[in-house]
This record gives sequence, structure tokens and C-alpha cells, in this order.
Amino acid sequence: MAGLCWMAVTLGLLLSVGNSSADFQRPSNRQLQLIVDEVWDWYRPSYTDSMGGSRYPMFSVAVRIPYNNNKKEYDISQVTDSADDSPAKVKNSILRCEVYKSTRVVAATVLKWRNVVEQCPNGEVQWSIVLKKWKRKAKMTWAELETECPEVECTTDHAEYRVLQNFDTLNNQNKNDFLLFYVLASPCVDKCTAQAHRFNILTSITQIKNWRNYAFVFTDVFQPRDDEDSVVPEKELLGALERLGSSIGLENIYRCTAYSCSRCSVKDKEGMVNPFCYKDKAQAGPSHNLPSASASASSQSGQGKTAPKNNNMNKNAGVSTNVAGSSGGVGGQGDSGGGKGQCRRRMGKKGK
Repeated sequence: MAGLCWMAVTLGLLLSVGNSSADFQRPSNRQLQLIVDEVWDWYRPSYTDSMGGSRYPMFSVAVRIPYNNNKKEYDISQVTDSADDSPAKVKNSILRCEVYKSTRVVAATVLKWRNVVEQCPNGEVQWSIVLKKWKRKAKMTWAELETECPEVECTTDHAEYRVLQNFDTLNNQNKNDFLLFYVLASPCVDKCTAQAHRFNILTSITQIKNWRNYAFVFTDVFQPRDDEDSVVPEKELLGALERLGSSIGLENIYRCTAYSCSRCSVKDKEGMVNPFCYKDKAQAGPSHNLPSASASASSQSGQGKTAPKNNNMNKNAGVSTNVAGSSGGVGGQGDSGGGKGQCRRRMGKKGK
């Protein structure tokens, strides 16, 4: 009799676990698009430059989204409505060029010299190698660095790289949450997905596999901004996604735009990359490369809270830049070299 009771208890536990697993399904493409819309509306940073123009720096956000048992879906409002991780708190932090870190959200903008002088002039220089090399002060702001060390030239720490370097605050939490790793533009070719580059993300991105359900999502197809005549060929963009797919599975990579959210894998064709994920003209139409602000009003919130509408949508489809001005254009992170604040003395004229 005791044996039968034990079998009944064991069977009940197995069924319970099975039902729990069935509940935590990856969001549908439509649900994922709504979640990305919320991320865009709540977390997209912007600031006013010295000329009075609006600037939109490249950014990346990793967020643990809890499951709502009543709605039977992942509910990002449980994050955005939280005082601990309020969107204003997150945006203010990353606009100071800091990495925002909590148990639910890690976010950052690109750290690019000299854009930091405009974005966060009073923020502390985070590149220790700069302070050690020039030995001016133990601490220095970006504005002070420009004034006191005008000969300095530095490269770039990409947004997704910065997020992944601070990813441990998200670990050892509820693995039943949905882990969304969002970056405005697809990872670059020469650095983020370059196997030989010591600052690539191909190993560190595998941290998202600690969750049962996860997705790597981007909106723009990467193109550098520094040189308007330099366009990354589609073949190289394809290769970047293939390498990223080798790390986390191509089926876990998505491109979400205003009109659709599509996997970068092709059904029943293993290893094939969806052209929508590396061809900028795969979907035509004004502002196709930006998430829609209108969709978010009916998305996950459900508590009467409406996300701020973004009225500065890019009208130039397919433009991917490091920091966009008021005329539009968002995405890629410009200089793809360096990392960890690599700098050098400028020799001769600027730009040489």
C-alpha cells in the first residue's frame, strides 16, 4: 500500500512538472513584437546635443520578463511598472554612460569617444587605461578628458558587449522568466562576431542559455556610420549572423521591426539564415526599421499605464548609425575596433 502511495506521489510530481513546462512557452512572434515595442518605448535613450539636435545613441537591454499566470503570457509590465527598475531610472543611468545593473535589467549605450563628451560630459571616465596612461588624475570626467588631454583618441565599447560584461546580476534568478536580449542593430562584423577579436561576444552571449526561454532580438541591420561610403556587404552580414547562431542557435535570433517579428532561421532548412535578418530592403516602407509606438498601447501593460510615444521615427529606412541626429537613422555602433577603452595619442590632424 505504501508503495502504491509513493508511486502516486511520484506520478503527481511528474505531471506537475510537465504542466509547468508547458506553461512556460516562448512568446509568439506577435507577443515578442509587442514586448520589443515596450522596450523601445520605455528604454530608448535620447539627449540634446550642443547644437540643439536630438541624438539617439545605440543601446542594448537585457531583461528578465516574468510569466503572468493569469494572462498565460510573459508580462513586461511587471518590470516597467516596478519602482526598482523604472524606465526613467534605467534611461537616466545609461544616458550618464553608466551600465544599469539590477536583478531584472541590465542596459547600456555604446561608449564611444567623442560622443561621450556630448552625451555624458560630467560622467566619470570608465576606461582605466586612459587614466593610467596619461596619469593626470585618479578620476576624471569625459569633459575634463577632452580639455586636459586633447591629443587622446579612443575607440568604442559596444552596447551589447557592455551589457554582457555585467550580466552576472541577472544570473541565479528565476530561470522560468523569459530572457530578452535586445540590441538596436545586429552585431557588427569586425568586432562583436569576429572570432579572432578578443572583444567579441560569441562566448559571453551564451550566458542567455541559462534560461529556459530566451531570444536575441535586433531591429536594424548593422551598417557603420563613420564612413558613409563604407557599406558592409550582405555576405559579411550573413556570416555575422551565422557565427552568432553557432553560439546560441539561429532559431533564437529574431529581427523585430514596426511591421513584423521574424526568426532568423528558416523552417525546415537547418543553418539557412532568413534574408530579412541581413537584407535592409527585405521589407520596404517608411520607418520599417523601427518598432511601432502605436502597438505598445495594447501590449503587455494591462494596468492603465501607457508608454511614452516616440515621435522621432526614422523616415530613412535601412540607415544604421552610431548616434542618430534629429533627421533619423539609428543602429550600428560606428568604429568596430578596440574595446575596453583602448586609446592612443592623436598624431597630426584630426582623423588621421
